[in-house]
Amino acid sequence: MNRSRWNSFLNLMILVGTLFTVVFFKMEIRRMGYVVWKLSRAEKIAEDTKNLHKLEYARLTRPERIEAFAANFFSLKKAEHQQVVYMED
Repeated sequence: MNRSRWNSFLNLMILVGTLFTVVFFKMEIRRMGYVVWKLSRAEKIAEDTKNLHKLEYARLTRPERIEAFAANFFSLKKAEHQQVVYMED
């Protein structure tokens, strides 16, 4: 009788342990899914920021803008036709 109770107790503990393991793994799967979702959202935000920086760089390096900046800030003018420009070292 004592051995039978011991086997029943052992079987019950194995069953409870198995159920706890299943619940733990399901919680872990949900947690990992949430982490993947957060990282994919962060990746999308980083990609959008990168694209905005590319657009800003393209806007800032337009030749028309650089010419206007040089004309206003450095008082430079466009070279005229048949104008000779001397450059010294």
